[in-house]
Amino acid sequence: MLDYLALLERKEYSFLMRDGAIVQVSYTFEGGAIDRHRLLYLPCPFSVDVSLLDQLEVSLSDLIREVYMSDLERSIALRSPIRFDYAPEAAADFHPASHITINEQTCRIPVRSPMRFDQFMRFVLENFYPHVIEEQSIADAILSEHDVECLSEHDRGRIHLTWPNA
Repeated sequence: MLDYLALLERKEYSFLMRDGAIVQVSYTFEGGAIDRHRLLYLPCPFSVDVSLLDQLEVSLSDLIREVYMSDLERSIALRSPIRFDYAPEAAADFHPASHITINEQTCRIPVRSPMRFDQFMRFVLENFYPHVIEEQSIADAILSEHDVECLSEHDRGRIHLTWPNA
């Protein structure tokens, strides 16, 4: 929760979702191909009433500190950040080239390939904002191409995330 507030107050995000979720997007390219990436979806640890932002004319961090921090037991929502990383130079057994990290640093689940921004946003919208992805114009705007698989033999033998190559 304090990590969330620190990122929010320092504006260390690529964009902020209307419900307070933080999205960080970082890519490094080499010759037009993805060399590495870090894609983070960090849900707001509170169920924020976004109408209060307009009514009180305060920042999100001020709203959280003033309204929600005083009664943590009632207002905290236990949500885990989800981060997709691709760093082939760091690949090793139990540290896949492409992986999703949830809950803690040692929980790295192999992922079929690096993710493009559209794939990441499709994942976020389908899983956390299904009412948004149901909007046909939004669903149509997200591409469905996929990159080349990078799973090692070790990772293929473990539970991993994959999807069909369109």
